[in-house]
Amino acid sequence: MSANEELEPLRSAERPLNEGHRALFTSQTVEAYKTPDPAIRVMIVDDQPVFREVARALLESDGQFDVVAEADGGTEAVALVPQIQPDVVIMDIQMGDISGIEATRRILGKSPDASVVLTSMTAEREYPRLVREIGALGFIAKRNLNGAALRSVLGIGPGTLPAMAA
Repeated sequence: MSANEELEPLRSAERPLNEGHRALFTSQTVEAYKTPDPAIRVMIVDDQPVFREVARALLESDGQFDVVAEADGGTEAVALVPQIQPDVVIMDIQMGDISGIEATRRILGKSPDASVVLTSMTAEREYPRLVREIGALGFIAKRNLNGAALRSVLGIGPGTLPAMAA
């Protein structure tokens, strides 16, 4: 039996599920289940290779994110973002060459539509103010970084929360 033949019962206008319940199945419904949303393209910027590796594994295992680039410092990130144009940049605040705050300012100066989420090992009280001041989307403490937290800051998916996931 071909895939089209298997899907044919789903293409009918209405199909009873259980007594008293009816569901509408159309060819559009079938296509929606067959075609997943495109992955969110992520760039990770952190001077710690182990964190970049763990963050990549966490996000890619989620299934909704594709890590398309990594940078080991803010200077490299500033140069790469306009070329790669990721959907979101996850930026460590404390790095060796320039801070994530300064790198974010420079990125947003060159690419005002860029989306940057700041991260750090510590959740300092000043970070919410800094996020607002520089135009970043939000902050996620490194210990809380995962697909659900990133979706929340991006404002997508169920149960979206405020832009601070400390």
